[in-house]
Amino acid sequence: MFSSSVARENPPACLLHAFSGSEPVSPAISTDMAPSKNPHICLDSAFALLTSTMRDPMKANVCAMRVSLAADRIDQELEACTSIAAKTKIANSHPEFLRAGIKFLTFTQPPSDHMAMINHLTRCRCDFGQAGMRNLHKPSRYRLDGRVQIDSFTLIFDAVATLSNCLILALADLTQHKFRNANASGEQNWPQEPDDLLPYGPKDSLIGLELWVAAPPLGYIIFKLAGSLALFYIPFAREVFQSPKFTFAFARPIEHLKEAIKYYDEGDSSSLARTHFLTYPVRTIFEFFDNLHHCDNPQFNVMVAARGSWISHVLSRLTTILSTLPMAWSETRSLVQFMTAYANAKIDPVTGVATVKFERELLTELPFVDGLRDAFEEMVEARKMGCLNITCSSAAEIIHSRLCSGCNLIRFCGEKCQKEAWKSAVLPHKPVCVKIHSVKESFGADDWSLLWTPDFAFAHFPALCRAKNVDIEVVKVIGTTIGALRRQKIVFQEDSERAGASQMDRLIRAEQEKVAAQNLSDLIDSVGLDSLTILNREDSLAMMSRGAIH
Repeated sequence: MFSSSVARENPPACLLHAFSGSEPVSPAISTDMAPSKNPHICLDSAFALLTSTMRDPMKANVCAMRVSLAADRIDQELEACTSIAAKTKIANSHPEFLRAGIKFLTFTQPPSDHMAMINHLTRCRCDFGQAGMRNLHKPSRYRLDGRVQIDSFTLIFDAVATLSNCLILALADLTQHKFRNANASGEQNWPQEPDDLLPYGPKDSLIGLELWVAAPPLGYIIFKLAGSLALFYIPFAREVFQSPKFTFAFARPIEHLKEAIKYYDEGDSSSLARTHFLTYPVRTIFEFFDNLHHCDNPQFNVMVAARGSWISHVLSRLTTILSTLPMAWSETRSLVQFMTAYANAKIDPVTGVATVKFERELLTELPFVDGLRDAFEEMVEARKMGCLNITCSSAAEIIHSRLCSGCNLIRFCGEKCQKEAWKSAVLPHKPVCVKIHSVKESFGADDWSLLWTPDFAFAHFPALCRAKNVDIEVVKVIGTTIGALRRQKIVFQEDSERAGASQMDRLIRAEQEKVAAQNLSDLIDSVGLDSLTILNREDSLAMMSRGAIH
């Protein structure tokens, strides 16, 4: 099972106080079993058990072992799939599980109540006199980390990992801000609207998620879920980037990286355990960083440069560790090097300008500065994003589904936006449409469609370009243009918002002065003009509009 396991036999010391009470906590469980699907619980029952537990965890009459076994049964089914599309289908076929799960993970409550909830779920109240109950407490396979004794607290977080992975799969094939509709049978697919995606809203949902990552090394999978949510829903991404503390975006992930390094350096001496407790947290967190970078490249770079002192020593140690690991770590190594450059940036105290220096060899490896990779990712995002007419003022939540028939890549709200973009004075669509069309023709219809499927990764893109004789330089130009369009649209929207705010301020001020003038007139009528001789008319209006005179 893909596990968010802790890096020790017992819960972190800061959480031990939560386990006081008269009820027994489930003992450490032996997981020394042969790998096979658990024959004692079917897939639908596993989803049903977790759904009912998450809907009302404080009343759930289950224990950590049963929750973990149900989660593991789901993991086994997902692992048997041969494609991401097949896994996504399983996740999407249980929308009520997804709804209950996102509410469970994003629910905001005091930390003490959150711990009480987890504590409740760890306690075993099962009646072993019931037929088959003991079978529901027997794991069916080895753990990937090699341990055979697992505490109940870890088992709960294993289930959280399964839930998070299902939510991530459900988001993977969605176009940004394009929510699902009910299917033909009337089933309410998830998510159908912003309130269905984040029932408590972006701000409170982030607070709820942070509860799960507050005690490293537990819960690091939540960062991956947060990254997926940020890529899909821009208002949530804005909350993640809240400055100046960058708590969820930067401070919490750094704590988890420190814990992973500490375990690698000081923990279990077996290579399996050491690698396990480094591999999953580090890759998950750097995937989260990568997602944030794609959500808002400038803001991410500013965050790393401004708070470089928080992470520079962590990156230094990771650089040493990763240099000893196989080539499979090359992308993570590049991300570490990239962030190291920004973390060590020299910031001018007068101008605030940051100077970033990259090693020459790094420039050929970095995914962030790889022109072809950037172009591919810009194209994928454009295919998933909304209207790319710079002057479009539509709300972010509006679904954009009109693909340009010429390029079959860029989307517009409708005919009006497409016509405006076609002849726009800034980055008109016409020339880039011609370039995209030529690239599309080179790929052919089947391979062009393949590019936008969840299973297609950048690793396959260069080879496909060569096989189809696609001009890579043209692809890079397309990517650069799409990126410029996206940034220009953000600038236009921000300018429009500021202009709208200024206009609204003027209207509010005019209304305040109108009311104040009437109040002043009424006051003069009631107390007489002599009582107000200390104020001229302008002073009185100003004071009354601020509520200083009643």
